[in-house]
Amino acid sequence: MVAVVAVTLGSALAGASSHPTDDPAVEAERDALIDKIARGEDVQASVKRFAALVKERDGKVATSLAAREAEEKARIAESEYRKSYEKSADHDLGWRCTLSVDPKHPITSDEGRFKGDWGRVVKKEKVTLAPKNALDDGEPATLYEVAGQARHYYLRGETFGAGFPPRAVEANVGDLMVVCDGDDGHHDNTERTGWRGSPDDPSTRVPEYWRGKLQRHGFAARIAATPKIAEKAKWNPIHITGSKYFWAIHDVKWKYPDSAYVLSDLTIGKDLGGGHWEITVDNRQSFVIEVPSTLRRREAIVVGHNAWLIMGHARFDRAWKKLVLVVEDVEPHYITEK
Repeated sequence: MVAVVAVTLGSALAGASSHPTDDPAVEAERDALIDKIARGEDVQASVKRFAALVKERDGKVATSLAAREAEEKARIAESEYRKSYEKSADHDLGWRCTLSVDPKHPITSDEGRFKGDWGRVVKKEKVTLAPKNALDDGEPATLYEVAGQARHYYLRGETFGAGFPPRAVEANVGDLMVVCDGDDGHHDNTERTGWRGSPDDPSTRVPEYWRGKLQRHGFAARIAATPKIAEKAKWNPIHITGSKYFWAIHDVKWKYPDSAYVLSDLTIGKDLGGGHWEITVDNRQSFVIEVPSTLRRREAIVVGHNAWLIMGHARFDRAWKKLVLVVEDVEPHYITEK
């Protein structure tokens, strides 16, 4: 029985002695404990000490079966979180849109992204699109008019949701929607452009009220409350994506004014300790966020998860040899789909 205990415990650290981070003194102690257990000498104390060594090493490298199983469960959970989050409108809003505190006076994006807006559904109509040709019966469509902060938006629900391919948007009059606006809503206005459209284009086959108005680009989603950006007037942040950090790191130059704040939806990377986390951009470069201990909703900073961060006071830190930004505000989501 003693031999079995020795073998079982020995297998917990199988291959550990060859790991480059193992302390030689720990290896020697482990081997001595295995020898004592195998010889039946001071078994209870030796097993207890050996278990402590396994637990200590599990904190650095998953060694025991239990630790490896826990590590695998964590990997699966993170993968499932990532798949779920990347299907959300919150995720799409983070990289496809530029949010502004006041959509009527949006902050200009130099990344060529769409503009974010929100408002109530003021009109909904179920229609049958005009036939494409003599053999076509037409198809059903649900059309929405959304009274945004900047202007009204007209969209077809079946083809204007978030994601790729886009999900359907379902809402009722009075519901709140976020709209990621990819055009000015008048791209196919024949009076303005003279373009008559294609018979395959739904925007040319809708009733007169909707003709020349339907959105071609962007997405919309029904939401439970006004987007969080509306609450951030204190910072009035510039919404940017990972490419801006990449080029700042590459050029060792921060292009925004010292007094400006930036907003991004970012994946939290490695916990560096002391209130610092690493953020990787484009899988090649990384920067460091500095998170004050007094920051509200600090618990939203979770390794492997996304968080919307407002950051400022950018510096290129000689000690870190990294771009460092101080987190001023954090939210786990900027919108909640309804």
